[in-house]
Amino acid sequence: MFACKNCGGKVVYNVEQRCLICEFCGTPFPIDAFDESTADNVTTAADPTTYETNVFICRNCGAEVASTDNQIVSFCSYCGSQSVLYEKTARLKKPQVMIPFRMSRNQMHQLYRNRLQKVKYLPPEYTDPRYIDSMRGIYIPFYANSVAMSSPATIKVTQITDINSSQYRVDEIQATITAASGQIPYYTDASSALEDAITEAIQPFPPQEIIPFNPAYLAGFYADQADVPPEKYIPSLLEKANEDAVASVNRIMGEQSKVDMMGKYPKGYPQGLPFYCKGYHNALFPVWFLTRRHKDRVSYAVANGATGQMTMDLPVDTRKYWTVTAIIAAVLFAVLALVCSLTAKTTLSLITPFTCFVMLTFHKQLRKVMEKETHLFDVGSPGYDAAKAEKYKAQQKKVSTGPFFLFVGLSLGAFLLYVGEGYCPVFGFVSAIFALVQMCKIASVSSGIQDKSLLLSGIFSFIMVLIASVILILQPVYDYWYYLGAICTLAGSLVPGTQLCRVYNLLASRPLPNYFQREGGLNHAR
Repeated sequence: MFACKNCGGKVVYNVEQRCLICEFCGTPFPIDAFDESTADNVTTAADPTTYETNVFICRNCGAEVASTDNQIVSFCSYCGSQSVLYEKTARLKKPQVMIPFRMSRNQMHQLYRNRLQKVKYLPPEYTDPRYIDSMRGIYIPFYANSVAMSSPATIKVTQITDINSSQYRVDEIQATITAASGQIPYYTDASSALEDAITEAIQPFPPQEIIPFNPAYLAGFYADQADVPPEKYIPSLLEKANEDAVASVNRIMGEQSKVDMMGKYPKGYPQGLPFYCKGYHNALFPVWFLTRRHKDRVSYAVANGATGQMTMDLPVDTRKYWTVTAIIAAVLFAVLALVCSLTAKTTLSLITPFTCFVMLTFHKQLRKVMEKETHLFDVGSPGYDAAKAEKYKAQQKKVSTGPFFLFVGLSLGAFLLYVGEGYCPVFGFVSAIFALVQMCKIASVSSGIQDKSLLLSGIFSFIMVLIASVILILQPVYDYWYYLGAICTLAGSLVPGTQLCRVYNLLASRPLPNYFQREGGLNHAR
């Protein structure tokens, strides 16, 4: 703990005044008045690259954070648990650089409230002042990577120039790419406990704010620890550098230009443009955390402590959502009942493609949940598999347009049924095949989702579409068969449709962390 030089009280960093202030006598001190030698529990080791400090460990999720303060901590910002954290003394690797907090707690509270003003169906606790006051400041470890080019690279750019309304000219231009000032900075989070998608959403961090590390800035805050090797990010860094280089050329050449990558990379650069990782610095960057725990899930509101850039997990209150939905559905039903009159066969032919569309949407949302819960694209995750992620991307590109054309075919079939009944068997067969394909995909992605009950909704929809398809193929004489099929397909769309709200909440949250991880910041941090 940094002690006041006047009264011996606790000194914390005040973000708004950008200095250290004693909590007891209110005396302000410049940052350079304190360093490691003036702290009671921060001692410099014989190795100047390490320092000794307090580490607090969450008993529920294993979260570990360092702090210059020595006090009882009873809240974890990563799993939301309300238990006293275990304290120990440890020697940690000293970061080389850092960015101090520039956005105060009060400023972040106001930004948070502003973001929620137009958000509908929020759970009530999101606007509870006691919940908002639980926002904590944590310094997150990053690698400040320098990506450079071994040599300038020449690529081909196709540029289209409009001559008049009916003529245009196509030019092929050779563009040379060089790295600005010899290197390009990229920031990657060094913590396996925080998803890459979160830290990417709150970037960029202002490079002009980077200063040499000083533990005095930690007073009143926590600092997380790096546990991801920097080498793990090199492939994704080089890929990002290639993408940025192409985007830069497109911006310079204008909207009517296109970089010809000749497949994935231009001719002569089979492994991409000649980028390489020149080096990196260990850094601590400021992040504000607000955690909501609901049963076995947690949702985060995370903000850049230097710029205020924020990303938020915003689940919906299902009671509010379904109340409004039921009212709208009742009004629409009354209006349609007055203006529309459909035969039994037409009703079934129109509802069937709608149910197939719901299955398609349900599968896409489940796929997003699977990607998130398995950390498929989270490079910093311990279980990240680069080969598996690339293979998955390639597979998705191949099948991305298939479901769309199938659905267009089903819609066309519904129209043909509306004008002529001779297409019923073909339409029923295509609907069954489409539903079967979606069922297989739903079963595949469900294997990577914790909530296995969602698979039952997909199975139910498939059975309902199958019943409708059989009716369309057999073409029974009596109308009540078609009405039965319509009821089945309607139920087949309502069940996964209602589950989509639940799936959305899964996407707006994440399973409880389990790394023996980290925890929240201090209430003293202002």
